[in-house]
Amino acid sequence: MIHNMAHIELNAIDLAWDTVARFSPLHARGLVPTAFFADFAHVADDEARHLGWCLQRLAEMGVAYGDIPAHNVLWEGAESTARGGTERAARGVGAGVQGVRI
Repeated sequence: MIHNMAHIELNAIDLAWDTVARFSPLHARGLVPTAFFADFAHVADDEARHLGWCLQRLAEMGVAYGDIPAHNVLWEGAESTARGGTERAARGVGAGVQGVRI
């Protein structure tokens, strides 16, 4: 379970930074405020902290991240919305987490 949580946290970090990169052209055109990017940087920071806690607990249990297979629900959601930034925004970065059995 902790390994799956670590995987979710790592994907959430990647997706937060992907969102920053994906929407940066809109910022350059004045369509997305700077606060949007600051919010996602805070999300990435929070998720990194959560990942650290998971990795620490895994180490205490004698397991390393990657030792156990994990699902790819968050990343699959990102791939399914890769062509449209507005589709990603409407869906929400973490929407894929619902219904995941850990």
